Amino acid sequence: MTDQRSVRVSAIMAVYNPNHHVIKAIESVLNQTFPVSEFIIINDGGKEDYIKSVLPDDPRIKYFLQKNGRVAAARNTAIEKATGDYLAFLDQDDYWFPEKLHEQLSMIDFKSEPCMIVSPIQVVDDNDVVLTLSERRFQTYQEKILSDDPVPAILSGNFIYSSTPVIHRDVFKRTGGFESRFEPHDDWAMYLKIAVAGIPVLFYSKQPLSVWRRHSSNESHNRAKMLRTKSRIERFYLNQNLSDKAKDMIKLGLAYTNLDRVNVLLYRQRPRTFRKLLPGVLSEFISTNNRLKKYNFPANSELRNKSIKRYIISFFKSLFSLK
Repeated sequence: MTDQRSVRVSAIMAVYNPNHHVIKAIESVLNQTFPVSEFIIINDGGKEDYIKSVLPDDPRIKYFLQKNGRVAAARNTAIEKATGDYLAFLDQDDYWFPEKLHEQLSMIDFKSEPCMIVSPIQVVDDNDVVLTLSERRFQTYQEKILSDDPVPAILSGNFIYSSTPVIHRDVFKRTGGFESRFEPHDDWAMYLKIAVAGIPVLFYSKQPLSVWRRHSSNESHNRAKMLRTKSRIERFYLNQNLSDKAKDMIKLGLAYTNLDRVNVLLYRQRPRTFRKLLPGVLSEFISTNNRLKKYNFPANSELRNKSIKRYIISFFKSLFSLK
């Protein structure tokens, strides 16, 4: 592999009223075995007292406060300010293992064109206890990267967590930055833009290099919003000039998203709407999967069976409520 010593890496983290977990995130950046050249922290309109009090005295840290514009805008600000050859992203609740940058950079042939390098994650709870979910996430990652074409793999569902990518700065000159209209899936939309543009995507697979913290305040817990944005991205790419396989993956993903969105109606206390919409959405879901079953889209039968069971239970509950 090529000598890494002349490569400069800018670490990037957007923060908004972080809690104590941010301390571990900061330490994980500053203690990399491959040292970062700079650590850009964008405070996206949050309170300053706590974050400024926990920042160590390290000349690599460059802290900026901006008006609240959400995470995509904060990441774009950091990209504009970054001076490194490669940009590495980290969320305020997550952290990196010490060898993360060294391991990912060791995959690059620096004589080749700019690229993006991603890696698997480990999942922990608020107390840093490793969850069994880690094994499933690692297995999913390993299965996805078997594809020769990263576009269908990424389209079939985001398996790249936002604290894993290391991306050459020139990539953003070709693709543009993160897009606020796709929040909270702006990271997924970014990875799709990179893959669709034909930029090389390298998959590190030996072990997790980043840690994703799962807790009640995660954006991903807002299920309805996440699914609505996911659907928006899928519909956008369905109209792009992609391969037949990529479009098939979008159709599968969209069918899954639509069925998932109908199921969310139950949790939002809208059982009548759930029962009204489910038959048509479920029929389309089954039809799409039967047409494209060669792709073996994950968890199809599980979501289908749960939907049918929920419909039956909801139906009988409605009968008893009429008595």
